[in-house]
Amino acid sequence: MRSRVRQNFPEDELLRISEEFEVRRLWSENELERARQQLRRHRDARLQLALTQADNFGIAETLATGPQLWKELKAAAVVNGNPRGAALVWAAIDLTLAGLTDPLPVTLLEALHEDYLPGRNKSLIGPEPFEEALSWATTPRDAVTRLLIQEDDGLRPFEYLLDAHLREHKPSPQLLPEKVWQITLEAGTADQQRFSVAFAAYANSRVDVSRRALQPLTEAGDVQVIRTLGLLYEKDDRAEAARWLHLSADSGDTLSLRLLGDLHFRGQERSEANNWYRKAAEAGDELAQSYFNGPAAPLTPTSHSPTSGSPQSEMIEDDEWSEDDYGPTPRTLRILQAAFTILADMAYDELKNIGDTRVDLNGNYSFPYSRMPVLTWSQDHKWRRQMARCFDDLAGDIQAGEWPLPTCTAEEIAMHLTVELASSLVVDNPELVNDLVQGIDEEPGDYDWHQCLDSFLEDTDVLFLFQPWAQGIEDPDSHINQMLGIASLEADQWFVPFRDGDTRDPGRGFRR
Repeated sequence: MRSRVRQNFPEDELLRISEEFEVRRLWSENELERARQQLRRHRDARLQLALTQADNFGIAETLATGPQLWKELKAAAVVNGNPRGAALVWAAIDLTLAGLTDPLPVTLLEALHEDYLPGRNKSLIGPEPFEEALSWATTPRDAVTRLLIQEDDGLRPFEYLLDAHLREHKPSPQLLPEKVWQITLEAGTADQQRFSVAFAAYANSRVDVSRRALQPLTEAGDVQVIRTLGLLYEKDDRAEAARWLHLSADSGDTLSLRLLGDLHFRGQERSEANNWYRKAAEAGDELAQSYFNGPAAPLTPTSHSPTSGSPQSEMIEDDEWSEDDYGPTPRTLRILQAAFTILADMAYDELKNIGDTRVDLNGNYSFPYSRMPVLTWSQDHKWRRQMARCFDDLAGDIQAGEWPLPTCTAEEIAMHLTVELASSLVVDNPELVNDLVQGIDEEPGDYDWHQCLDSFLEDTDVLFLFQPWAQGIEDPDSHINQMLGIASLEADQWFVPFRDGDTRDPGRGFRR
């Protein structure tokens, strides 16, 4: 119940005995964080939009009033309704969707809105006077929300209306009239507006408009503009895309070096892609550096490979097979357990040195945290301590006689790093390995690290985070993420269990 309704509500016995709770329009930071957690658990476009409006209108008001305003707008263009007011709002919606994100001048809406009045003879439905239409569109319905919001010297449509319109019609080349694109190209004179128009046109598959928006800015030699034009040409003209990216790379733009790698990667030219990724890494691009610094393929010494005639190398008949014939050997698990413990110790030790400091591969290198994807490099001490515990948890699984099966994204990364370390111990430090496995019988299948990865991991999706071409894949709203059906790659989701049954004891604490 809104406060104005409560104030006018007649007093009666039921109201006197009720217990009232006040829900403020603008929520506290703790309340907003709980809403964000709910969004991470259950992706909801409405809640996501409401969170972006939390500082202005409040989440509850956006969720409640938005649908009412949308329904009112769609019903307004009728006889004895508010057709001119609705036309003003529709014009504002289209101009904003076309990239004019600054407040829109009233004169611009006045000049365009006639095109949005229904019918060929606009006077038949008797549109209301302009001032009345403007008042209708800018008057709050409840609390502070309204169809058109006054800001500085202009107007902008309520964000919910943009979202609702796109839900019904989706971006497409036909979504916006040609006249709207022409107006945005003429009105968007500032550099940032032309970029906004270019991105809006790209989202609607109007690459021709995107190029026209940015072309005037190339004369100033802006490398960001030149680089963006390279990206805009990639779909239909890879040679022209490469030309623009080479121009920006030659101007010293490090990002363009990586994007040239992406261009060749998508063209299935892997060797050439690696050459450009290496150039980008040498120039200081962190994503490219991480690409070459990710977990390496494990080494398997030939001296421990199964030999011809050994019990495990011979074909096992189906009726003789049992689960005991498959899986890592005891020696393999023992070295893996030791590697988990070593990495846990190193991770805890590093916490004293780095605290909340951002890590990298140069002056702030910190093993094992710098060996993780770039999106984790800015995480704080609390996050890193949880990461250190993941190595301990997996070591504890082996100690308990179980397979170390990762229960979350963080444990998957821990597995990749640990298998790499374990394999290098066998190759580079045989004396230590012999001490660790003393008393455990040798088997032909010892130290088959590839089998470990196959046995312990359901997939290797987490390794996409090291791929330059997959930048942004952690975002649940990204195209690649949705196409591949990947979850829990965002850094703040790394410790969330994959399944309810995977939850580890929350009271297990930390070793240190």
